[in-house]
Amino acid sequence: EGGLPHPVYVRFDPLPDFCQTTLARWAEQALDVDTLMVSDGLVGFLAAGAQVTHHQRVVVHPRKSSELDCFHWINTLLGNLKNSIRGTCHGFKVRKYAVRYLAEAQYRFNRRFDLPSLVPRLLFACVHTPPCTEKQLKAAELWT
Repeated sequence: EGGLPHPVYVRFDPLPDFCQTTLARWAEQALDVDTLMVSDGLVGFLAAGAQVTHHQRVVVHPRKSSELDCFHWINTLLGNLKNSIRGTCHGFKVRKYAVRYLAEAQYRFNRRFDLPSLVPRLLFACVHTPPCTEKQLKAAELWT
């Protein structure tokens, strides 16, 4: 679809906003320096693009970025994510549970081409992960 290869892995991180400081901090932590970052020209992405070697800004007026082929998969991923959350998590409280819902969606997406390993990997993690308190769980939530 769209003539472009499909994404194999995805990373979902909830961010409080799209300001330059937030996106620069996220890019520094989440992206490899050799990443090719393609953005729609949002000002906040300039700071994020400064954290990587290659930043390609695609700004074409009057078309919306959602109509451009280079953004086909990101729009598909975001649409699927939103539909999944709406369909599964009816009482979705963004501030409280975003990290967990996004991590679950990311886990499933990144293993969709290796479905036979999905359940054994999950069972392994369950067996080898000691119990922890809610406070410990929340300590891992970077962007809340």
